[in-house]
Amino acid sequence: SVYQLNKLKPNGIKVKMRNLEAICKELKHDRIDVLKMDIEGSEYDIIPSLLESEIQIKQILIEFHHRFFNDGFERTKSILALFKQNNYKVFAISDSFQEISFIRDE
Repeated sequence: SVYQLNKLKPNGIKVKMRNLEAICKELKHDRIDVLKMDIEGSEYDIIPSLLESEIQIKQILIEFHHRFFNDGFERTKSILALFKQNNYKVFAISDSFQEISFIRDE
């Protein structure tokens, strides 16, 4: 599929992409120990499908970009609830509250 980079800018760059689940299947990986995400506001679109995938991820470290959106804090609260529903717990939060680290409770 094609993904628009820099969605917030009108002259963004379009690139072909594959989702993480497809890449893991291609490489025959069924789990990830640590996944770090800093994807400039796209985390809100990506995380729900990531948590629904078959890939088992032990730790997920995310930089949230709620400052990019008028409803950014609501988006972040919704994602935090989704992590909790999927058996993840917060184990670290940065002083800025933008970086949050989750670990899967097994």
